[in-house]
Amino acid sequence: MKKKSNKSIILFIVTLSMLTAFAPLSIDMYLPSLPTLAKVYDVNEATIQLTLSSFLLGFASAQLIHGPLSDRLGRKPVILIGIIIYITATVGIIFSKKIEILIIFRFFQAFGGSAGPVIARAIVRDTFSKNKSSQILSILFLVMSMAPLLAPFIGGQILYYFSWKHIFWLLIIFSIFCFIATINLKESLPKSSRAKINLSTIIKNYRELLLNKIFMGYAFCMSFAFAGMFAYISGSPFFIIDYYKFSPQIFGGFFFVNVLFLIIGSAINALYVKKIGSDKMLLIGSIVSAIFGVLILINILIFPDINFTILIFITLFMPSVTITGANATASALNLFPKNIGSAAAALGAIQFTVGGISGYIVGELYLHTFFSMGFVIGICGILNLSTYFFVLRRNNLTFKA
Repeated sequence: MKKKSNKSIILFIVTLSMLTAFAPLSIDMYLPSLPTLAKVYDVNEATIQLTLSSFLLGFASAQLIHGPLSDRLGRKPVILIGIIIYITATVGIIFSKKIEILIIFRFFQAFGGSAGPVIARAIVRDTFSKNKSSQILSILFLVMSMAPLLAPFIGGQILYYFSWKHIFWLLIIFSIFCFIATINLKESLPKSSRAKINLSTIIKNYRELLLNKIFMGYAFCMSFAFAGMFAYISGSPFFIIDYYKFSPQIFGGFFFVNVLFLIIGSAINALYVKKIGSDKMLLIGSIVSAIFGVLILINILIFPDINFTILIFITLFMPSVTITGANATASALNLFPKNIGSAAAALGAIQFTVGGISGYIVGELYLHTFFSMGFVIGICGILNLSTYFFVLRRNNLTFKA
């Protein structure tokens, strides 16, 4: 019986990890092809980066719909509908003749794909307590970190042997597997616990969330950490592949190292969160984020020609992303146990909106140097810790083990 229970937990985590991986796979697998896409569609770097920003915009906005719907209809139906939308949009991307059409389909690809990650968070909170949720989220992030670890390498290999379109065909295959896995997933929200949702209730719920200073503090701590990482994601293909002339395969190697440190952050959090509590772990993540954010700013402003140290500081910045993300998410969802779907949706929307803005700024400031990417990462690290002290601590956040 115990063995069966352990097997069920493993299948549960693997399924949720697959659903959470929609974003990193959809973003990271095609990163090596960005310079190629710029040439194929004959557009500049800022225009091709709109394929990233539109994805994040779709990802952010759709979560505001998926969350309340999952509170009303249950978690599984909304995920399944989202996957169908994702597959349809991905087919549209493959056959897009103009970059404008591709950008639009990227929006709808994200619109469908966002159902998995936002509802996966809600499912975890449906099932576990606050600290246990943080632990499971850390394991979840640890497992799903393998997606961005492998994605650029896989994308680079596909680009070398085939074409950029085959990257999206592989995403369709992955989404079919997710669809099948979701069908076999047990519904975590029983009918007796489902909310009666209408437009006025949705507006009221989101208003309550957005006016709660502690909730917003958690949301922005997580979002600034994510935005720093996304600045690297959106800027690194052009710096490493286009400017420094490394191959897409070598780019995958650079990415491997950074995601390895994301995994280290998840492992550290899973190990210590039960001992010292999620709020203390959040503080640790925010401090790490700020320290390396400041070092990156010093590097680009005072020693702009020493590029290898910037890459080292960015790598050491990465553990803060997973530590901050897991604990801020668990703590924020714990504030609204009756509206977990809406709370998870609001978190995701804020996270991906801030991330999209950071990617846009990197593209607009692109000067064929590390300046724009390093500047945005550094500022995000400082804002992360500032949010913790000036929003969370100022509003009487107390440490709870």
